[in-house]
Amino acid sequence: FTSHPTVKCYPNSCFRPTDVSKFHITLALVPDEEEPRIFKQGNAQTVQFSAQQIKCKHGWGAPPLSYFFEIHFQMRTEGWFRLQSTIMYEDMIIAQGLSSTFMFNNPRMRKLHEHKLYTPKELKFMHTFSHCSDKNAFMLQYRYLLSNSSTLFQVAENLFPKSQRLIKSAGCIPGCNELKLRT
Repeated sequence: FTSHPTVKCYPNSCFRPTDVSKFHITLALVPDEEEPRIFKQGNAQTVQFSAQQIKCKHGWGAPPLSYFFEIHFQMRTEGWFRLQSTIMYEDMIIAQGLSSTFMFNNPRMRKLHEHKLYTPKELKFMHTFSHCSDKNAFMLQYRYLLSNSSTLFQVAENLFPKSQRLIKSAGCIPGCNELKLRT
């Protein structure tokens, strides 16, 4: 997960033996809340999500901090999402983290090898920009969001050309106000 941890230092007297079986981890699907937001962001609660922990036979790590999951999604929706993980000991939260952003079943995201050149955050930025009819307003608002925003503006239309055709052919071109621009 990409969240940066908070580091706290405790004296040795604070440590005590723990029962490893009392550690557990939960995963939850959450919408990506970072700007810019796409106007068609789906509701994470409508997605049927299940995560089953897999016992690791290879000794790559041991609980409480090494977990493998088989994850299933059904009734997927549009938008950008993250997985939130929470590690708990008994009922006390030990750590929480968020995955990188991802989108469900977007064939353009799977097929273009150029997408591998960009981070998930950059892909989301370009995808959202490509869906905006008021490009100038978007560029003014988000030009400093990422260090390479100006490059991403130029590349976006080439990486996501189909989204532009879909918006224009629908006869209904959403404005950036539908992307929840800050005013």
